[in-house]
Formats: sequence, structure tokens, C-alpha cells
Amino acid sequence: RARRVRFIEDADQRIREDYLRTLRYFRFHAWYGDTSEGLDADALAAIGSNLGGLETLSAERVGSEVKKLLAADDPSTAVAAMSQTGVLGTILPATDTRFVLLMIHGSDVLGLRPDWLGRLVALGGDAVPDRLRLSKADQRRYALIHAGAFDGVDLRATAFENGADIATQAHLIRSALAETLPDAAYIATLEQAAEEVFPVSAADLMPVYSGAELGARLAQLKAAWIASGFGLGKAELLGLPAP
Repeated sequence: RARRVRFIEDADQRIREDYLRTLRYFRFHAWYGDTSEGLDADALAAIGSNLGGLETLSAERVGSEVKKLLAADDPSTAVAAMSQTGVLGTILPATDTRFVLLMIHGSDVLGLRPDWLGRLVALGGDAVPDRLRLSKADQRRYALIHAGAFDGVDLRATAFENGADIATQAHLIRSALAETLPDAAYIATLEQAAEEVFPVSAADLMPVYSGAELGARLAQLKAAWIASGFGLGKAELLGLPAP
């Protein structure tokens, strides 16, 4: 009821019984803890003294806890404490909490639903999908968000090809990197882009184009269509000169 999260009796002993309890401590705090008075000092001291035990945990168990933690409405305090105690650097080397904390704040301002994978991308780090043994589906989504956030692609194209949720997470990360709030109007544009229907089909280009040339022409017209804000119609696109 008081929303205090702490280990039962001796924190050192509880952790040594199962080192996963370190991660569960932060996960429970992210979901249930009262952040106004800080985290339990005895718990943090015991966690800091037992960092080596985290390296004995399987990637699957660590990944499961990280996923649940990042899915909380606001895990900012827990994530910051994980970084300060050395836990985050132990399980995910080379991570940086600055941008994920800004991302969490930005999505909260707009009332957006938490997305644990988008937050994971914002954390950065080395070989994260392997270290957490992400599923193939999560690995693919992680890669798409990462590309949208860091590769300079047109996020309208990302939304059209892969869905508004992927593009929105990439926009949140870009906003955090720029230390600005995300743009609600732009997110609405991404949602609209995801619903667009490309007006040209392969049949429209045959038999003039075939094989690799057909694919290249379709890609060219699709890029022009997206760049126009989805404004060009079928006749206008078919009238564009070939590259």
C-alpha cells in the first residue's frame, strides 16, 4: 500500500539465492514503486555488491525481465537507478540512458502507449538483440525502428512499408536525440501514410518493363509518390521519365 519495494530480510542473501532478483527489484519498482522518496538504500547497496552474479543469468531470463520493465508506464526512475548501480552496463554494455529518458517523457506528454522495443532501441548498446535473445519477430522490429531512428530515412516511407507504430517509435527517438518534444501533427501524418495505397501495380508497367527493370521502375515511382506526400496520381506517376 505504501508502494515501497524492498527485499525481504537480508537483501544480500535474497540476491545470492537468485541473481535475477536484482532485475526483478527494478521491474517491480517501475510498475509499483513510489518514486517520491527514492529507492531502498539497503537494496541498492546489495545490488551493487552482487553485480558479478548477473553474468551467470541466461539471456532469455534477462530479456524477459528487461521487456517487462520497459513496458511499464514510466520506468524512468528504475532505468536511471539501474545505470547508476552498474546493473545496466553489466547486462547491456555501452547503453546510454539520456535518450530513452527523454523519449519516455516525450511519449508521456502526448499520451502515447508504452513501447518496450522502441525504448530498448533508444537505450543503444552493443549486440542488444543477441544479449537479450529476442525472438525473430522482435529482432526484425528492433532493426526497423533502429533504421528509422538513425539511418535518415523518410519516416513516411517507413510508415507506409512497415506500419505507423514503427515510424512513430523512430520519430520519438529522433525527437529525443534532438532534445525536442515529438510532433503530434507529424505522428498523425505517419498514421495517415500507413493507410495509403500505392496507385501503380506491376501490371501497369508491363510489358515495357520486366524482371529487374520492372522492380527498379516500381521502386522509382513509389519513391516519387512518397516524396510528393502521396499526392501524385497513377497517370502522373506513369508519365514520369525513367531514371
